[in-house]
Amino acid sequence: MTSAAPTAGGEREEPPVRLHVIGAFGVDMGGKPASIPREVSRKARTLLKLLAVGAGHRVSTDRAVEVLWAEDPPAKPLENVATLVSRLRSWLGTSAVEGGRDGYRLGADVEVDLDVAEELTSRAEQALARGQSGVALVPAEQACALLGHGIALEDEPYAEWAQPAAHRHVAVLRRARLAHAKAALTAGLPQPALVTATAGLIDDPLDEEIVRLVMTAHHDIGEPARALAVYATLREVLADELGTNPSRETEMLHAALLREEALPAPASAQEPARAAAEPSGLVEREQELDQLRAAWGAAATGSPSLLLVVGEAGIGKTSLAEAAAAEVGQSGGRVLRARCYEAERSLFLQPLVDALTPALAALPPHRLREMAGSHVESLAALVPAAALALGPAVAAGTPADETRRLAFEAVLHVLRRLGDDAPVLLLLDDLHNAGATTVEALHYLARRGGGARLLVVGTVRREEGAGTLATLGDVSTSVEPAMFSESAVRQLADGAGLPDRASAIARSTRGHPFFVIEVLRGLAAGNEALPETLQAAVLARVARAGPDVERLLRAASVFAAQVDPATVAAMLAVPPDDAARRCEEALAARILTVSGRAYEFANDLIREVLYESTPEPTRLAWHRQAADLAGDNHEAMAHHADAAGDPERAARAWLLAAEAASARFAASDAVGLASRAADAAAASGSPDVLGRALLVRARSQEARGRYAEALADLQGPPPGAPARPVTSGWR
Repeated sequence: MTSAAPTAGGEREEPPVRLHVIGAFGVDMGGKPASIPREVSRKARTLLKLLAVGAGHRVSTDRAVEVLWAEDPPAKPLENVATLVSRLRSWLGTSAVEGGRDGYRLGADVEVDLDVAEELTSRAEQALARGQSGVALVPAEQACALLGHGIALEDEPYAEWAQPAAHRHVAVLRRARLAHAKAALTAGLPQPALVTATAGLIDDPLDEEIVRLVMTAHHDIGEPARALAVYATLREVLADELGTNPSRETEMLHAALLREEALPAPASAQEPARAAAEPSGLVEREQELDQLRAAWGAAATGSPSLLLVVGEAGIGKTSLAEAAAAEVGQSGGRVLRARCYEAERSLFLQPLVDALTPALAALPPHRLREMAGSHVESLAALVPAAALALGPAVAAGTPADETRRLAFEAVLHVLRRLGDDAPVLLLLDDLHNAGATTVEALHYLARRGGGARLLVVGTVRREEGAGTLATLGDVSTSVEPAMFSESAVRQLADGAGLPDRASAIARSTRGHPFFVIEVLRGLAAGNEALPETLQAAVLARVARAGPDVERLLRAASVFAAQVDPATVAAMLAVPPDDAARRCEEALAARILTVSGRAYEFANDLIREVLYESTPEPTRLAWHRQAADLAGDNHEAMAHHADAAGDPERAARAWLLAAEAASARFAASDAVGLASRAADAAAASGSPDVLGRALLVRARSQEARGRYAEALADLQGPPPGAPARPVTSGWR
């Protein structure tokens, strides 16, 4: 039995079955109260209650028989219990009850409200221990609301088997109240802290931890006399009933009140050593998640904000935002989410409509009308799913500016009201695709949303979202995921069973998250070629930069190292300033980066995809042009001539490079270059070049003290020496 998992957007998904043991026993199916079928007898219901209070543990068949029939069991008790279980499965689903003759427990798809409340309380305590009072406030508030529906199994007041659940309810309710009051006080919200702590004080007037929170709340509200009166009452009750005095902590708080000193902060609900945040499942994103958590904590206390997760395509913006949304949903927050589409920019506030529709459509008509308030007409015009319940929309003929303003006000009003029940995370993916009106609406929410329990998060591609970022720059905070470090790549490679490929992958991808993950996925599947998903992503990204930039990048892909705008301009027969402009546009799109006095591709895989996807005749022509433009760079000339299928020219260029290296006393380099010259000369049938190459190599080997190798070169070429293979950097 588990709590309902969050959806992809993070909102807690309604389980197929939820059992209510707080207050009167009840069953929800599909999010709505379910009536009990006639064939589900009283004993079957009792068995279901027994399983519900089992906290996920197996209930033995012997225990079930004892509870159901006490001292008068039937002739075949195991079969009778199995019959009751069969009826429960017929009603709730075959997976609702697991087990067999040895015992039974609830299935993973069944949720119990007391379990949910305890999980929320634990999340609040953990957040408090991390110093995140705003984050703690939300699950604590939700837990108190769940636990406040009455005592556990109030329709079984005398049942011995129900007592553990009753005791557990009392204990969890106390923990939830403590967490909520401490979080509220730390967040500067003494009034809700006072309400919660006072409820705990009514239940147990001798609970000194609760008493101290009540005293602190009165002080923070500006009611020191009432704080002192609460202390006096506690002292009197302790003396009368227990013959003792308040604890040292309570006495110190009382003394601080009398001296009008600063009061000590409420202790965390949990020791810091146990307060580590749960892993998010993301690699190297905890710093960015902490930014989102801090903003959510502030939003929960009525300090709304707009956060933009900004970066290039594939950097992990959506994964980061969804991880934050999952945490929000698990802690009791409300997640509203939508994706923005370029083709729907002209549709009025469509992303906001998509985000609001599920929440509003789930409300009963009377609750929806109550929530809309004076914005009924604007909301009916904006959200078609709500129009039937809300009545007539804004009258036709209303000026456009007025309609727009009323719509903005209606959206903010509804988000405020939704936040009254639980703080709201509004998540808009691909915000760079949103229309101008939607972006302006977010600016309106950010400027005028003061006091709302609202956090708006949008993901924005930097290369396409310049206008969006400019419009929202003065009202938003940016969160910018970074490239993976080599350590992160190594962690992922280890997880994929490819630890020996980590360094090469980190080098060729430069830590680009999408590229790293796709390369690892392909290699793990035994595919050494670039994955199709990666190729498609690169080509789509380049296409977005425009045809002129794409042509320049494809021409530049023949260069293994730096990209010089002047050289590429000569290759394309365009003015140098035009080539420089295209390079700047590619730089803005994060396809190129600056490398000293030239450019280079942001990572090797972008260059490789462009190179491999360029038609071969075009590649050969560009290599020939690059060779012509190489000037005195004989090694570069040789590389391009070899790639263009001209081994004779490549051999002569490598020979010149080898001779230059030998003249610089770079003997090892000269050996390598001369070897390439010899291979190319042998392939092209150029004996003069081959002889000169072997002579240069022999002299260089002699300089290195490799006399046997030098002698072998002077005696002639080795038969059938193969050309050196050229491979991709990550293979």
